[in-house]
Amino acid sequence: RKRKAHSKSRSGCGNCKLRRVKCDEAKPQCKTCVAFGVACNYGPRSTSVAGELVLCFDGASLMDSPPRSPVSMDQTILSMVNQSLQESPSAAMLGGPSQVYNLRQSDLDALNRFHQRSILSLGTEKSKWILQAETPRLACLHPFLMHLVLTFTLMHDRVSQTSDTNFTPRELYHYYTGTAMFNQKLCDPDATPSERDACWIASTLIGIIYICHIDATKPQEAWPLKSPGPGEPDWLVLSLGKQDLWEFCDPMRPDCCFQEMHLQVNPWGGDEDFTPDELKDGGFPNILPEILEFLNLTDPSTWVESPYFRSTNILSQLLPQDYNQQNIMKFATFTYYTSPEFRDLWKQKDPGVLILVAYWYSKAISTQFWWMWKRAVLECQAICIYLEKYHSDVPHLEYILRLPK
Repeated sequence: RKRKAHSKSRSGCGNCKLRRVKCDEAKPQCKTCVAFGVACNYGPRSTSVAGELVLCFDGASLMDSPPRSPVSMDQTILSMVNQSLQESPSAAMLGGPSQVYNLRQSDLDALNRFHQRSILSLGTEKSKWILQAETPRLACLHPFLMHLVLTFTLMHDRVSQTSDTNFTPRELYHYYTGTAMFNQKLCDPDATPSERDACWIASTLIGIIYICHIDATKPQEAWPLKSPGPGEPDWLVLSLGKQDLWEFCDPMRPDCCFQEMHLQVNPWGGDEDFTPDELKDGGFPNILPEILEFLNLTDPSTWVESPYFRSTNILSQLLPQDYNQQNIMKFATFTYYTSPEFRDLWKQKDPGVLILVAYWYSKAISTQFWWMWKRAVLECQAICIYLEKYHSDVPHLEYILRLPK
């Protein structure tokens, strides 16, 4: 026989009608909608659009939530990074994967601080983003770089939070392990392109770590006062040594991840007027005449053979500029572009060289780069004291040292 149709409700909620289910017409919310996890919308005052299912955010649904995963995302990332480091070709120099350092949660936190903060303090305003993208990736592939990344970050933490000048045990462990592996890798003629890229950025981190680490707490303990004999600052020896790595790392090769940075990012911050290889404005407009007279640079006929010429030209162009991230590579030319004769005089603590270095340091003091500021302050003051103590016969010395002091 013919089945009798049920009576249709004309007062049910809109969501039940939309889903074509029978509404129990309970107020203020029907049980059907509560069980399904949607909102009831009775009558013409409903704010829903016709044909739209309105979800409920006011109360918990009766639907069961999915079970919580017993493994956190950080644990998953740690496992992936540790496996990658164990499979690195560099693991062989340690005696196999089992000898590779296993990262812990605190190391993962440090790696995140490196990515979000520490690495951005290096490079120019443009190149720092390339360094941020590539360095953590390379660190997760090569144990020696990972150790140096952790050293750099932990040192940044310490310098930012305390006045302690000593390495922490954790910093020392990562630093000595990383540098030992790095030195071994430099002797490997079969180093892969990725390992060469990692060596390039590792050398940068080691150089910055050397600049940042200074045992002195007062000018009398800093170079050039700390030792009476000849000798150049330890950081200068290391930073100039990076030039010898160019052939091994070859950052201009097509498969180098830093090639684009070297090709497209202007090292002088896009300033075409900065000419470290050429004389600016026909002389040294920003250098005191008293300094030029002492350096014997007042006569153009003496410029070509003078050991001070190139560094004085660079310093003259740097003095009007700020020591900031945009100009950081310009200021680096003062050390990288030194002539062999100038460097020899630097070792001998020549008063002419010391005056130029003091002026160069004085520009770094005002900006307060975390890895440069303390050394700049102490060694600049130490140079001024040294000159006053051992070279008081320099004409107009008090006037010359007025700026760096």
